[in-house]
Amino acid sequence: MTPLITDPLQPVYVIAGAAFCVCLMATICSPALTLFSQILASAQKKVFYDKFARQLATMATTLGVLCFTTMAAGILHTALEEPALFEGPLRLPLMAALGTLTLAFALQVIYSLTWNSLKKNKALHRLFGLFAGLAMFTAVFLSLGLKRTVLAAGLSIPSSAPALDTFLAVYSIPAQSVFWPLLAQALLAGIGAAGALGLCYLLLRREADNYGRDYYNFSTAYCARCALIPSLLQTIPAALLLWMSQPVLSPFALENPFVLLWAAGITIPLLACAGWMIVAASAAPLRHKPAMIAAPVLLVAGYAVQMFAALRVYALI
Repeated sequence: MTPLITDPLQPVYVIAGAAFCVCLMATICSPALTLFSQILASAQKKVFYDKFARQLATMATTLGVLCFTTMAAGILHTALEEPALFEGPLRLPLMAALGTLTLAFALQVIYSLTWNSLKKNKALHRLFGLFAGLAMFTAVFLSLGLKRTVLAAGLSIPSSAPALDTFLAVYSIPAQSVFWPLLAQALLAGIGAAGALGLCYLLLRREADNYGRDYYNFSTAYCARCALIPSLLQTIPAALLLWMSQPVLSPFALENPFVLLWAAGITIPLLACAGWMIVAASAAPLRHKPAMIAAPVLLVAGYAVQMFAALRVYALI
């Protein structure tokens, strides 16, 4: 039987990768939550939603600076080590993914920094948030589609192929591909991660921003619900992804340690969900700080286990 760990450093790399992915996807999916909260603020005439949206947008911009700086360093290193990657047949999909991600982050920064200056033009301000969110989601689609092509076994794209034909080939994805549940899980998990990190950010900024106990009782309960619902929903595509991986999970039974590991990775985030349920239902949610702080750790642990199992099963590490 294939050993679970072939290199002692594999778990370290996977945990670090999972932590980075949680921060990155939280940044990418934050505009969806902030825009939704702004709409609720207008619909329900409740200013607390708008205050929360602004804090979450600030968190996303701060996280974005860290994530995109790290990514830029990685891309620069790759460009220096493998310049052919930026000159080969995949250059158009690669540049499209990078360009869309850059545009999305620029729109996110504008959205965050114009909160006061566009206070009297909320429609324009929300358009920045809407376009930032759409660009973020498009960047995820383009990036995962490109990754699928690069990792596809036996795939060969002629270097002489026209750029547009290559682009269409990369993103002509069959309906039965594991790409679709992976995309759904990434987006839902990202929204949940935005809520999870948003809770920690509220605690971190409570003394500095000082919006009052009523606001923090409201925002922590609301943010817990924002983390809870998508995190529960992401288990559906996660389970579907496990089911669709049967051909490479032989035998597909509890005796297979990779099946158990993958299933455990799907289950661990549910512990975070239990904590958020307590916070959301509590009359004094601020009393449950340990649950708020532990949740992102549980998310990273769960996604790291899933990533490790998937990478080992598909022989990528």
